[in-house]
Amino acid sequence: MSQPKQDYMSPHTHIGFQASGVGDEYRQGDMLGGRYQVVSTLGRGGMGVVYRVKQVFLDKEFALKTISKQCLTETSIRRFQQEALTSFAIDHANVIMVNDFGLLDDDTPFLVMELLDGETLGDRLRLRTRLSVDEATDLFIQVCFGMAYAHEKGIVHRDIKPNNIMILQDRPPGTEGSVKIVDFGIAKYSAREGGEVQALTRTGEIFGSPLYMSPEQCQGGSVDHRSDIYSLGCVIFETLTGSPPFVGENALITMMMHQTETAPSLSDAAGKDFPKQLEAIVAKMIAKQPHQRYQSLGEVALELGALKNGGTVKAARTQEKAKREQEKISIAKPTFIALLFLAVAISALISYFAVYALTPVAPRKVIQVRESAITQSENSPAKNAEQEQPRQE
Repeated sequence: MSQPKQDYMSPHTHIGFQASGVGDEYRQGDMLGGRYQVVSTLGRGGMGVVYRVKQVFLDKEFALKTISKQCLTETSIRRFQQEALTSFAIDHANVIMVNDFGLLDDDTPFLVMELLDGETLGDRLRLRTRLSVDEATDLFIQVCFGMAYAHEKGIVHRDIKPNNIMILQDRPPGTEGSVKIVDFGIAKYSAREGGEVQALTRTGEIFGSPLYMSPEQCQGGSVDHRSDIYSLGCVIFETLTGSPPFVGENALITMMMHQTETAPSLSDAAGKDFPKQLEAIVAKMIAKQPHQRYQSLGEVALELGALKNGGTVKAARTQEKAKREQEKISIAKPTFIALLFLAVAISALISYFAVYALTPVAPRKVIQVRESAITQSENSPAKNAEQEQPRQE
């Protein structure tokens, strides 16, 4: 049964926005920011409300998000502004576009975004549990393109998960712009970008969603774009198998699992076979150490493209090479041990002959030999006859 299309409510749909007309701070027809007229309420959550609005001068509809008055703090305002700044810096077909940012008459900040018609990957997985390899490959190539561009701009998302990936209904799957990455609310600029935005997200603070957080993110350590690569690997894992690689009894246990446990293979998790090349791609994305992962999502996009087109996946080739090297080591090890024992034995024999076979006979032995020879001479028949002759007076 087909589901009705959903208008994208906001980058924070995942935190519990519910369509509602009760308790909304602004009503239909209200004018916000001098140019945005409220059409309806798209949703609301713990932090704010998202409205469907019309820009009266352009006669075009957008999504407008505000912070609830009870949540207005200096930090929340600065983070809200950060979302606008990071999104403005990314002009890419696979990233949601932020069109405006400003203050309402009561100094409440607002953020205006493009209005998207579709569903999140999280919505789709709740309906279907998992996607086919072909469908997932098309989808994640687009995600990789968008996030690779963000990383080039020095922006780390830090909260990549199914609910932050939007699948548009009005564009064919796999085409440019058919997938949008949303919610840069806890994104950070990399250290090389610096500035005020960096000051909001110091090392030691933990942000993100535990099911998809990288080991270094779980530790509250410094993160870079490779943390996003790990998170996207977890999302791909869930999309293909129906479950994230690590699911603990609570958030803390899940975060510990990311740091200490080995992820199952796709095949083991799903109970079905997957292409070895795809297994290799995902395994490399969710490696524990950042240097063991892909170093860019552009690489991942190329690998997924090669998989889709029947080409060679470098990760699979590297994994196979490592496996062969390990097998060589396993085969060579017993032979090496045997040769080592043989070398020790030969060395022992050489030492033995050097000490005993080539050592001169001791003097005592020479005396004994000589005494034995004299005794034998004295006992000879000629000597005995001589002794038996009477002595002449």
